[in-house]
Amino acid sequence: MINEPKVVIEYLVNYDIEVTGTIDESISKPTNLTGDDSLIGKKGFHLNGGYYDETKSEDVGTLMNGTYTFYDENKMYNGLVGTAMSNENYTFDTEQYLTVSVTQPNTYIKSLFIYFDTTAGEIAKKISFSNPVPTDATNVNPATIYTNNKYIFMHSFGENSTLTSVRVNFLEWSKRNATVKVLKIKTGYTAVYDPFTIRDIYYTRDKFSDTENLKFGVTIQEATFQINDYDGMIMDLYNSDLIFKNVQVNLYIDNALEGSYIIDSKESNNTIDYWSFDCKDFAGIRMSDTLPALNIDVDSNKVPIPKPLTYFIDYAIGGIVNIIYESDELKNELDTTMVNVPFVRSGSTRENVLTMVCQIALLRMYSDTQGNLRIERGL
Repeated sequence: MINEPKVVIEYLVNYDIEVTGTIDESISKPTNLTGDDSLIGKKGFHLNGGYYDETKSEDVGTLMNGTYTFYDENKMYNGLVGTAMSNENYTFDTEQYLTVSVTQPNTYIKSLFIYFDTTAGEIAKKISFSNPVPTDATNVNPATIYTNNKYIFMHSFGENSTLTSVRVNFLEWSKRNATVKVLKIKTGYTAVYDPFTIRDIYYTRDKFSDTENLKFGVTIQEATFQINDYDGMIMDLYNSDLIFKNVQVNLYIDNALEGSYIIDSKESNNTIDYWSFDCKDFAGIRMSDTLPALNIDVDSNKVPIPKPLTYFIDYAIGGIVNIIYESDELKNELDTTMVNVPFVRSGSTRENVLTMVCQIALLRMYSDTQGNLRIERGL
């Protein structure tokens, strides 16, 4: 397909984690537990017998019907297997749990995705969370029990979560005489949408002024994506309060990056199951922010000391996005163009300040495909 679009939405960031707990190490193979590879589960024979309960019309335990394999040191389960069997009440006589901990500094567990085994057809029906170690975090209530009926259990600990470790307690299983089986555990979720899933795309790539219409100022790139929610995953994320702020969206055309954006607003059309996301570029999403008061340096006569234009650029947007100047010559010119500090008024927005800089130096500012803020001459 020519001009084939692809939209990648990083709804939640996936952090490096370590998983421990009641795990049968002899048959568990957690190699890809936190990775992005798709895993296929298995109905393994656990030496626990099995039968078909006609009164409840369900399998109990493992049936010797030829569809199962033995686990051994050469054939192991692609995920984690618990250490105890569920009883006749679907609960466990001994605690079955996993402890999830981040391994990198300044990363926190804001969300959690637990993938159960669709091949085995088993899930945890009731789950609770508790803090494995003393912590000041208040976003875990061990008394709360969550009911689950899906193969992907998702939970939000809040956008401001400070959890670095949490214990996942499996209280009730969907099958009697069966072990806990988990294929994957992640803190993040990224979705890739192809032409069959993308309903509509609109985006701007306004970069330069032209000789017919000279403009000096800040250009905000915008985009709108309409995505068919065939599997209901977007709705599940929304219902679980897992569509946080600053969700990054990348647009590719024929696998070439065409634009990088942040979701500004979202809207669902439940009638035909699609979502519409209005987006702005990395800088544009913050342009309406009101800036803090600017500290004004004065000389011995209490006269404001002039500052270079680059000082105001950094004051307005520095640290928000990466800034790329058209050339070293332009950067040096802006470093030596001095203006009086009081031109920044109280209550100024980022866009107000950058627009003033553009008007003084006849500049154009816009975001490139990677989300960098490019600063170029307007002529």
